[in-house]
Amino acid sequence: MKWGKGFSSLRWRLSAVTGLLLLVALGCLGVLSVILVKHEAQQRAAEETTQIVGLLVQSGRELQGVAVQRANQGYQQASFLISRLRADQGAPAARDDGLYFGKEKVSGNEQFLAQLTQFTGTDVSIAVRRGDSFVRTLTSLKDGQGRVLGEAPLSPQELQSLSKGAYYSGVVMIQGRLYQVYDMPLADDRGNVVGAIGIEVALQPYMDRLADHIRSVHIGSRGYAFAVKAGDGATGGQAPTFAVPPSGTPTSGGDGSWLQKMVQTGRGTMEYQWAAPGGGVEPHFAAYDTVPDWGWVIAAGGPVSDLTQGAAVLERTLIVSTAMLLVISMVLSALTAGGLARPIQLAARGIRRVARGELRLSDMERTRMKRTALRKDEVGDLARGYLVMVEKMTQVSGRLREAAHTLGAGIGRAKGSTSTAEEVAVSLSLSTEQIAAGAAHQAEQAARAREELEVLAQLLAGWEAQFRGVVKQSVEARGVAQDARAVMEAWERSWENLVAKMEEAGARVGRLADHSLVISEAVDLVSRLARRTELLALNAGIEAARAGAEGRGFAVVAEEIRSLAEQSRDNAAQIQRRAAEVGADAAEARQAMEESRRGLVQGVETAGRAKGAFDQVVSALGGIATRIEEMAGAQAQMAVARESMVENMRGVLEVARETSAATQELSSGFGEQHHLFRLLKQEMKNLEGLGESLLDVISFWGLQNTSLSIPSASPPDSENAQQTGSEPDSGAEENEAASREVPSGEIEVPEPGSGGSAGPAPAEEPGALVART
Repeated sequence: MKWGKGFSSLRWRLSAVTGLLLLVALGCLGVLSVILVKHEAQQRAAEETTQIVGLLVQSGRELQGVAVQRANQGYQQASFLISRLRADQGAPAARDDGLYFGKEKVSGNEQFLAQLTQFTGTDVSIAVRRGDSFVRTLTSLKDGQGRVLGEAPLSPQELQSLSKGAYYSGVVMIQGRLYQVYDMPLADDRGNVVGAIGIEVALQPYMDRLADHIRSVHIGSRGYAFAVKAGDGATGGQAPTFAVPPSGTPTSGGDGSWLQKMVQTGRGTMEYQWAAPGGGVEPHFAAYDTVPDWGWVIAAGGPVSDLTQGAAVLERTLIVSTAMLLVISMVLSALTAGGLARPIQLAARGIRRVARGELRLSDMERTRMKRTALRKDEVGDLARGYLVMVEKMTQVSGRLREAAHTLGAGIGRAKGSTSTAEEVAVSLSLSTEQIAAGAAHQAEQAARAREELEVLAQLLAGWEAQFRGVVKQSVEARGVAQDARAVMEAWERSWENLVAKMEEAGARVGRLADHSLVISEAVDLVSRLARRTELLALNAGIEAARAGAEGRGFAVVAEEIRSLAEQSRDNAAQIQRRAAEVGADAAEARQAMEESRRGLVQGVETAGRAKGAFDQVVSALGGIATRIEEMAGAQAQMAVARESMVENMRGVLEVARETSAATQELSSGFGEQHHLFRLLKQEMKNLEGLGESLLDVISFWGLQNTSLSIPSASPPDSENAQQTGSEPDSGAEENEAASREVPSGEIEVPEPGSGGSAGPAPAEEPGALVART
């Protein structure tokens, strides 16, 4: 079928339906694409907002790091000043609810506090222990109006560290304001903590700088960034509020539970309901993360509709287009199916008639089928094929009738030949069975003789193997003895060398002990220099402290020199101990080497005596090996004779077995021929049934019955043939004589039975089935 037959072609119709279905599939893929685009937009928005939050949190951590560094520097300066004060005035002590260094009270000394504040460059507070608690009695901290704060207790975290005598570093809320704090414990002579010096750096300026960064963030048209904090700052309250409110949008939305969730989880992404400016709420999306120690949660986000606006427009367009394509495809599919169903039903009725054995067509059926055959589509091809099929089946039925005649004649001749061949096969089978029995008896006697020779051969083989093993072991023993003698010679030489090396090592160990004494004297000199340098550094530090601010730098240098002198003194003491240990170890090693040398000399003498013993063993083993080799030669000659006898008996046994196997195969072959002749007779009976089946087929298609002359085959049942050829049909009126006139250009359909004559079949026709014997 060509495309040029027009739009009435079935291929065109199926192509149209396939195209519509393809459009529907594309619409479904479009909807899936919209879903994926929407998901991708949400993922991209989450990544962008998460990146913005990460930058803001990183900025907060850097600002916090600056505060920590500043507090650490102040702590180092305060530690130096307190160590100088301890050296000059003595250890601190607590009495009369105050803190003293010697006779000087520092807990209420405003001048000392100012000096300490100026020296550290940070805020400073002095805490005094009162019972189990510590109280800040003197501080340089000020509130928002510039007033100095009064007494205030320390936080639980500070109390826990100071009670253990350890310094505390962290963020502390002091009267409503956050500070980066370093607390240095002060212990008296007995090691009891009686007070503390606190270095405080206010975090509010750093928080203000981070808030400016948050307010400067812009995300799209309606996006925003903000910071949430717990109700009481760093300690984590239950009423979160905005630390930095969102700019240009309301400061509340929904039920407010999402603020609580941000504070509790600390990091992640979430969707929540936000109060719209015009009333109501709308879904928003935000990513958030926590700034450690400040109690701040920084978030960035915006309306979900803005993030997926483009995907929503594409989604609505594809949904409408897909709905329209679905309606159009359903209408066109219904119309196309109606045009295809009617002609296919007509062809199906004709095929069902052929299946019932009705090859004759009525005038009405012929007219309808010819009209359908004039169509220029696949249905027309089906009608023309049906007419050709009826004509071919009529011709085939005539040839089947001729084949039935030839089959009957061949079956009669084959049955006589198979009976004669079966009798001959039975006689030959009995003869070959007797021959096979005699050959089997001979093979059995040869096998028993071969078994007796094999038993004898096994005994001789065992003796030969034993002699060979003894020869091999004697040769190996001689070689081992020779190798052992060589080893003893090498052992004797190595021990002599080892004695010489032990003597040389003892001399070196003696020199090592002498060197350790020289090192001890040099280290003692270094230790004395370190003590003098430490005293000079201490005096220089005292002078620098008396000089005041002008000698502060020189005091730091003197402190470093004193620290280096202490380290040098400690290292010199360690080196001196190590040198003494080395000298003691060298003396012990020298004594051990001398004892080892004496043992090695005795080992050299023992090796000499063992070498002489091995010479005697090698000589004795040589004589034993010679005698055993002579016995092995005699055993080898006996093995050659044994192999010749066994080989001869194997030949006799093989000939007997081959004779028995040949006669058994011959007997089996005659038995199989007998079985094949029986099967052939059964097949002849099956061929008789096949002739009867051919008659039934010809009768089924309404053709005239043809009597076949088949030997020993009963004719087909006439009643069944009549019932098959005259089966009643609901369309009996259409089974009248068909018209033989065919219009010009139409297909000629011959009448059933005109494909061949009912005369006698030829003796042998090309392609006919003929049985030969």
